[in-house]
Amino acid sequence: MDELLVACKPVEKLFRKKDKPELYEKLAEKLEVYRFADGEPVYEDTDVVDDGLYVIIAGKVDVINREGKFLYSLKEGDFFGADALFNPADERGENVRAKGELTAAALPVEIFEAMKKVDPDLAVFVSQCLCAKYDKDFQATETKNAEKERGAKGLLFAILLLFFTSYYSNLLSVLAADDGVGLGAVIIFYVGIVALIGV
Repeated sequence: MDELLVACKPVEKLFRKKDKPELYEKLAEKLEVYRFADGEPVYEDTDVVDDGLYVIIAGKVDVINREGKFLYSLKEGDFFGADALFNPADERGENVRAKGELTAAALPVEIFEAMKKVDPDLAVFVSQCLCAKYDKDFQATETKNAEKERGAKGLLFAILLLFFTSYYSNLLSVLAADDGVGLGAVIIFYVGIVALIGV
């Protein structure tokens, strides 16, 4: 095992060392550690993979599509390149470059293929860990998007409420002065506004 993988929290967390220490130790023996300089490509979109899955130990990467458009960044504890384990003959389809100095652990396709034949339980364990991480990240993204949407709706409601409050307040003031609408109508209106805000 590479010395960087001893007590390596990002890798241990992804592959659940606390829950499955025996499986984790077997897997850690098969991981390889790579280092990349700032801006150095980890892989290109046309590469036919052999280096497999990467887990970021330290640093960040930028993921860029075939047209050169930036898609997203990944940080310590995230993984990328998992498709290579399940579709080893396919091109990568995206470019990944180091953003600053990068250290990553890799599970090569060749080792994973051998693992599926010799130790299928370990291969299933890897797949389960990756799926759990993906699902957790997806739910976090959905929650963040929902919060943004609620915030936008709340802002729109506040703007509309301010407008209508101002408009009807002036209207009621005019009616009260000209047509004898009493103070009670004004009070009822504002009670209604407060109740609406409470909802």
